[in-house]
Amino acid sequence: MDKVFQYLGKRAGKAVKKGKWFYNSVLGSEEETIKAEFSFGYEMAKEISNKYKLVKEPITDKIGTQLKTRLSTKHRFNFYTIKSDEVNAFALPGGFIFVTSSLLEFCEFDEDAIAFVLAHEMGHVIKGHTLNSLLAQYSVNALSTILRTTGLVQNAAKQLFAKYLITNYSRENEFEADRAALKIMKLLDYNTNAAKNFFENLQAKESDSSFIPSYFATHPPLKDRIKKVEEFIKQ
Repeated sequence: MDKVFQYLGKRAGKAVKKGKWFYNSVLGSEEETIKAEFSFGYEMAKEISNKYKLVKEPITDKIGTQLKTRLSTKHRFNFYTIKSDEVNAFALPGGFIFVTSSLLEFCEFDEDAIAFVLAHEMGHVIKGHTLNSLLAQYSVNALSTILRTTGLVQNAAKQLFAKYLITNYSRENEFEADRAALKIMKLLDYNTNAAKNFFENLQAKESDSSFIPSYFATHPPLKDRIKKVEEFIKQ
C-alpha cells in the first residue's frame, strides 16, 4: 500500500498559512467549506474502495459510531477498515477515516487503543490539517473553480489520490491531533492511558524495520509523543 502513497512534503504556501479563513473568503461560509471538503474526501474514498479490499469490522463500526454520535461537530465522519498487512491509519478530507486490519490486530482489538487512533485522525480533520493539505495541492482559486463547476470534483479527486496520501503532517499537527484525541477520549470516558500504551508498544517495535511503516516514520519520535501524551493526561 505504501507504494501508492506519496508524501505531501513541506509545501506550506500562502494558501496553507491562511488556512480556513482564506478558503472561506473564496467559497463562502464554514458550512460551505466543510461541504466542499467533504466532496473531495468522498471521491477520494471511492478511489480507496476501488483499490483496496474494505472489510466489515464490528469494533471499528462500534467505536466510530460512538465517537461521531456523541461529539458536537459539523463534520460527517465515516469509518472504514482496509484489509492489509500494514499497520496504518489515515484521514481523508471531509472526515473519511481509514484503519487497517493489522492495526486493529496490533491494538489487540482493545477499544480504548482503537478509540485513540480513530480520535487522533478525527483530530486532524477537526483542526483543519486535512483541509490545509488539500489547499497545498491546489491554489484556493483553482479549488473554487473546480467546486463550482459540475463534473470536475471527481477528476480532481482522482488526481489528488496518488499524491495526497499519506500526508506528512508537521510535528505540531501531530501533537495537536494527539491532544484532541485525548480530549475526545476523556469526554467519552475512554481510558486515556491507552494512548501512552499504544505508543510504548510501537516503540518496542522500532528496531524491527519490517514492522514500522513509513507512515509512523514520518511522525515525531515516539519518545517525544509519549512524553507529550503524559503531559496532556496530567493536564
